[in-house]
Amino acid sequence: MAAVTLLAFLGALVWSLTSTPTYRATGRVYFAPAYANSTADLVQGSNYTQAQVASFAELVDTPAVLLPVIGDLELDLGPAQLAQQVEAAAPVDTVLIEVSVTDRSAARSAVLANAVMDSLSDVVESLAPANEQGAPSLGATTVAGA
Repeated sequence: MAAVTLLAFLGALVWSLTSTPTYRATGRVYFAPAYANSTADLVQGSNYTQAQVASFAELVDTPAVLLPVIGDLELDLGPAQLAQQVEAAAPVDTVLIEVSVTDRSAARSAVLANAVMDSLSDVVESLAPANEQGAPSLGATTVAGA
């Protein structure tokens, strides 16, 4: 029995010494109507936003969001590779999206997560219906950086 315990311990020790550590950085983006002329407009815009947030989260690993990140940060990888490091979740009954990025570097995971949140915000604002002046009907604000 002691030999099995010692063997298990040695196996765990070897694994922990040879495995590459990974770090996860997470931030949050808040989505809200960009304008409202009345309480009814605000309620309608809020309902629209809440109904769309889950769809916005699904955009996080698309080329539309990731290609600008790759270009801005001059990354040497494609959108499919970066997508494997990126996750998003939309907590139920909120207008928040949590964006997480996993990387071998803690600092790089934070830089990537912040860049993905910025790009996601831009993409969502570009996809949102425009108001009469042509401005996006939705605004996005990073409320918790990675």
